[in-house]
Amino acid sequence: MEPSVIGPTPLLATFQAPDALFVQFSEPLVAGPLATANWTVRVAGMAYSCMNANTGPSAVNLFLNPAGPDVGPDVVSYAAAPADVISLATGFPAAAFTDFPVV
Repeated sequence: MEPSVIGPTPLLATFQAPDALFVQFSEPLVAGPLATANWTVRVAGMAYSCMNANTGPSAVNLFLNPAGPDVGPDVVSYAAAPADVISLATGFPAAAFTDFPVV
């Protein structure tokens, strides 16, 4: 039986007011633009839509637009449909995740 291989995993999500979120991953990522529809964000009682998403060396940079009130904890989710956050070293994609805490 083959061991399971895990792609990049989120380590830290940081909101930078008024409209940016940076998600640090466990390893370097393939550089490039990402599908904006894969990302949902809620911070300080506000839902945000993603206007632009791209990768940095080992982070995803999201540029956001307020979408309306949304009560709940500060979180980011990644749909991975298509899976476009890819490990530079292995080529494996990050798995989808929901409700990852934002600081």
